Amino acid sequence: MLAIGRCLMGAPEFVMFDEPSLGLAPAVVRSLLATICDLNRDGLTCVLVEQNVAVSLKLAGHAYVLENGRVTLSGTGEELLADDRVRRAYLGM
Repeated sequence: MLAIGRCLMGAPEFVMFDEPSLGLAPAVVRSLLATICDLNRDGLTCVLVEQNVAVSLKLAGHAYVLENGRVTLSGTGEELLADDRVRRAYLGM
């Protein structure tokens, strides 16, 4: 949260979050993601790079799936959550 606050002091046009949930307790992750959602709702463009696919896609207005450094799928978070390829490959369904 300190890093986010420090970043916001510079009045950025967008913020990129790289694996923000890595190594954090689940309660802290929920709080952090809620903060990111609030920032986005308030008009800040947020780019989220995250391996927690289920959570990421629930938050995403638009999402990209990268495989070996290439974009293989894109769409809204909702669309990708419903995509069978994403469900099989990343969600174990």
